[in-house]
Amino acid sequence: MRARTPGLKTPDAIHAATAYHFGCTHFVTGDTKLVKSIERDEAWLNSGRRFNFVGLTVAALDALRAELIS
Repeated sequence: MRARTPGLKTPDAIHAATAYHFGCTHFVTGDTKLVKSIERDEAWLNSGRRFNFVGLTVAALDALRAELIS
């Protein structure tokens, strides 16, 4: 992904690849550039195992916290 996506930083590529490898269903980030880069990647688009992007907002963090303590 890093080689195919100009401007994608190595730490971001590692973060996304790790989430994909371990079958994560959600990917929490406040980096819209990262989301757009991943969503334009041809291999990502053809993959049957994609995760949902969750914007890192106060509401998202509250929802995650509520789910974790329930």
